[in-house]
Amino acid sequence: MNVDFYSDPRLAPRPRAEVRIESLRLIPYPDNKRVRLEFEITPFGPADRPSVDIVVSRLDGTQVASMSIIETAQRTFGVTVHLREPTGTVHGTYLFRAELYYGENPVQASITQSIVLPPEDLPNHDLEGEYPTTDLLE
Repeated sequence: MNVDFYSDPRLAPRPRAEVRIESLRLIPYPDNKRVRLEFEITPFGPADRPSVDIVVSRLDGTQVASMSIIETAQRTFGVTVHLREPTGTVHGTYLFRAELYYGENPVQASITQSIVLPPEDLPNHDLEGEYPTTDLLE
């Protein structure tokens, strides 16, 4: 007898080796100093909880933020990253790199996106505004 616990077979947990970051959405706050990241990860089993490292940098390579999510229990989640610029002024192009891994194992999936934030003296969109982003899946 086959018991199906999932109405959509795409939501059934996948083996650890098949888990990837399926999507990453970048949503800047109006102050341009914070960006919300919304993740969707391949469904995984309760014993296979992945971790995600996030690094944010300017195009010149200067790191302005980082964050680690250890053994997430959710396949969809959001976090807010605070951009720490030495000058206090946040504008220009920023690269967001997220790497998925398990424990001490090497990175098994990553995604990089860029976003362009306008200078502070220009009108800014609200949280739901559209900003140019670029997906760089790896």
